[in-house]
Order: sequence, then C-alpha cells, then structure tokens
Amino acid sequence: MKDLFFKKVTICGHRLNGAVVACVLSVFIVILMVYMLGKSSEQHNLTTEALDISRTIRTAFQAKPDYRGLNNTYLIEHTLLEPSLIRQNKIFSRFQSEILIGRDEQGHSTIAGDTHFVITYKNIDRRKCLTLLSSDFDATSGLNAIKLINDNTYDLTYGGELSLPVSKDKADTLCRARNTLVLIFE
Repeated sequence: MKDLFFKKVTICGHRLNGAVVACVLSVFIVILMVYMLGKSSEQHNLTTEALDISRTIRTAFQAKPDYRGLNNTYLIEHTLLEPSLIRQNKIFSRFQSEILIGRDEQGHSTIAGDTHFVITYKNIDRRKCLTLLSSDFDATSGLNAIKLINDNTYDLTYGGELSLPVSKDKADTLCRARNTLVLIFE
C-alpha cells in the first residue's frame, strides 16, 4: 500500500506522486459533497420556513371559523412570528425576500368566510424559485396551490394543467431571474 502512494502516475503528460493524486481527488469529492448537500439543505430550509409560518397561522386561527383579519400587521402585532423575520414592520424570509401574508399576493387582509390564506415570497431569484417551486410539500401542510408570477402567471394545483408537485425540469422552464411565488394554504 505504501508503494502505491509513492508510485509516480502520469496525468495529462505530468508525472505526479500517487499521494498527491489521492489528496486532490479527496478534496474534489469533499467539495462536491458539500455543494450537493448545500442545495438540498437550502430546499429544506426554504420549505421549512414556509411550512413553519403556515403552521403558526393555522394554530393561531384553529379555534376561529375563518382567517378573518390575517395580514402582516396582525402577525407582527400579535408577535406570532420569530423576531428575526421582522424588520421595519415588514416580514422577510431568512433568505432576504419580502413576505406578504393575507388574502392575496398583495397581502390584503382576509375577510369573513376566508378559509384560505397566502404566503407570498416577493422578488425571489431564479435559484430560490427553482428550489421552492420543486419542493415536495408534505400532504398535511395544507398547501392547496402555488401561483408563480414573473413574465407570465402560472397557476399550479394538484391534478391541474400545471400540476403539483413540480419537477425540477418543469420548474426550470417556469422560473425567471425575478419571481413572485404565492403559496396558497387552506
């Protein structure tokens, strides 16, 4: 085994020590693994944030007949969200995207009889759009649909023309440089 590490190896016309080649390959493999784990970690973090906000809202309103009065102001005044998400009376994701919560993508207050609410991620870049749009949301999350707004508007529903969950390839064709992603929860 010792002779293997000290044996000279020819790569692209250069004679290298086997130990050097092994070390370079090891570093490359570690970097590749960190890169791949980072992507899945980002997807997990984005999905978890949206689901945590949804659960908080659903828990706060579970004893009420509807989501009447829900908007950013309500959440901030009732200190329902983590303080780290609130800056200058606005809600921001951990990934620096402004979040609007309410009846629609503008964050208008929900009204009597509203049995749904939306969490809107404004002005997210392509990578975050791909990551969040292709997330496989848990069946118990209450997610009913996703609306993607960029150059076009896409309505994605379970079993619809544009169906949830969205494959990474399909998300790649839909996301642009700047996107608004509207998650619609029941």
